[in-house]
Amino acid sequence: MGRRRLRGWILPRVAVVGLALNPVAASSAVDAAPRRVLGTLSVQGEATVDDSTEGETTAGGVVVTGGTVPVLEHTLIETGDGGQALLDLNSAGQVGLEARARALVVAGPRVELAAGTALVRMTAASPLTVRTPTASVGNDPAAAGRARVEASATVEGDGRTVVCVERGALEVAGQHGQPTVVKAGEEAVVAADGTMLTVAPAPRCRKRTTIFGLNPWLAGAIGVGVVGAGGAGLGGGGHGGGGAPSAGHRQGSPFRMPR
Repeated sequence: MGRRRLRGWILPRVAVVGLALNPVAASSAVDAAPRRVLGTLSVQGEATVDDSTEGETTAGGVVVTGGTVPVLEHTLIETGDGGQALLDLNSAGQVGLEARARALVVAGPRVELAAGTALVRMTAASPLTVRTPTASVGNDPAAAGRARVEASATVEGDGRTVVCVERGALEVAGQHGQPTVVKAGEEAVVAADGTMLTVAPAPRCRKRTTIFGLNPWLAGAIGVGVVGAGGAGLGGGGHGGGGAPSAGHRQGSPFRMPR
């Protein structure tokens, strides 16, 4: 299926704007019940976004090159070479997808990372979880109420999941075995078969600047205040004025226009 391209766009406050990927998709967008808005998505470079109905996670999607739109339940996001995407999930936190990442966003909220790296920032009380093919990453229940958590989760080419915690603590569980608490400055590695391999100190997991700060565009998009942040206006511009609907609002797909 051919993919359509949208450049530098922002969804108006009321109108549902988008493209019909095909007549069947357009018809289903009219008939399907509106889904909950989980937050917003900002893109720099190129990302493919597909919010087809549940079960359709391999369709062509819409290629987005810049801008901010609402994220509905069950939205698939894939960043291209050099592309970056920032998921702002409101009080649940933020997830930055680096280049060549692929993730499905579902209610919970939960980000199902199939490939690439996700940068995670949330409070210690957030319900946000990140799942990979071999592991589940979420807050340490014993750390509720403490300072915010910042970490990264990467799905390696060999199937391993690598979780690097910079600030706070997270609970990492492989498909086999008990959950393990991973603290700031530690790295957890889960094997491709879902067994926990190691949890060990890793100097690269504790930086002098935040993980988001190491990525200038993502830092600018969430207002970290890094010198030379290239996209500082992108995140803010998308949320102000004619910004996207707030989380919890229900609407149809922003990527399809009813016939």
